[in-house]
Amino acid sequence: MSIWTQYREPKFVPECKDNSFTRSTVALLKIKVDLQIIKDSWACKFVNEMYAKAKQNYPFTNKQKAKIEELFERLK
Repeated sequence: MSIWTQYREPKFVPECKDNSFTRSTVALLKIKVDLQIIKDSWACKFVNEMYAKAKQNYPFTNKQKAKIEELFERLK
């Protein structure tokens, strides 16, 4: 087998910029929850859950990303 025909899976895949942006946005929303700027109970619960996921490096779904961006834009 030739070296050119071998398929190798990448050993290191850099984190997507979109995920790092989402994680930083969740961190900012968490600060607003802690300061009680966000008072909606659903939003507080959602932000806390997403912050816990971000800390554990779980990936976000597209729906979660959209909701995070919506909350962030609403609170600007």
